[in-house]
Amino acid sequence: MDLGSSPGFNANAVSSATDPRSGSAFLKLPVELLLRISWSLSTTEFGDLRLTCRRTEKALFSGFARDFFSKKQFMLTESSLRALIDISRHPTLSASLRHLIIGLDRYQAKPPLGLSSSQVDALLAGVAAQSALLWTGKAVPLLTEALRGLPNLETIGIRDFNNVQRNRDGPQAEWRSYGAAAVFAETGVPTTMLAPNNQDEWISQVFSIAFSSIVASGVRPPNIEVVLQRQKVRGLLDRAFYTPQSLQDSARLVLSGLKKLRLDIDPVTLAQWRLPISTARALEMVVKSCLADFLSHAPNITWLRLNFQDRHQQPPQPLL
Repeated sequence: MDLGSSPGFNANAVSSATDPRSGSAFLKLPVELLLRISWSLSTTEFGDLRLTCRRTEKALFSGFARDFFSKKQFMLTESSLRALIDISRHPTLSASLRHLIIGLDRYQAKPPLGLSSSQVDALLAGVAAQSALLWTGKAVPLLTEALRGLPNLETIGIRDFNNVQRNRDGPQAEWRSYGAAAVFAETGVPTTMLAPNNQDEWISQVFSIAFSSIVASGVRPPNIEVVLQRQKVRGLLDRAFYTPQSLQDSARLVLSGLKKLRLDIDPVTLAQWRLPISTARALEMVVKSCLADFLSHAPNITWLRLNFQDRHQQPPQPLL
């Protein structure tokens, strides 16, 4: 959007503000007033204001970092993770990021009708690239590198939805995973967070990648959360909590530092209730589950919520 045509702005005043030698009254405003003015702008308008001159950008940068980089959502594609790495290398933005969300976005594997040949090619290439990122194990070192540069992380979460509380851009705007808009622009198809055939496997794979990256990076976030809202999603499989012997010592250091933990869990694999076994045997299997071992190394948790997802009942019922 052209800043000069935005309500409340005079085009001549903005033009003079671009000249660093000018005595513009706008540039003489206290930083608090500049931030208050910028708060009423849309994301596009705020970006245009920051581009008017270096002095304005310098005055607004701390507010920009706080508003746009304290909480960010990414997805498991190489371009999205490399953007996170770039943020982790920035001296100010890296310190601003406190809440990191890994969205469960993935490319839709089946091209819908009506796409151009270039869109189909881009979609199939994206599917192949995302699959290779996961199958080759490349996602873990990329996410690990990013996490090492984020010293103030407080929460790492996984979600199967986008946040719609984006006040700057109206009630319908969404905070989507970084890169999701580019995927839609290239392919004509939005990323999806819903894949009914193997959704629980996908959620568990993303959790395993995220936790392995946390362990390898050396960061110790006090809060970890998995928040699921999609229907017909049971949640994390028990094997998602399995930790290889070689990583157990490092994993215990991470778990011992946890203060808050929220998990949405599939109860079927937790106790293997598909088997015709007694209640006592089922409870014994729960005690010996990967989840139980995972929790046994987190003695300092002060806030715990476990949602055992019921495939027939929505929303999930919190048991702890």
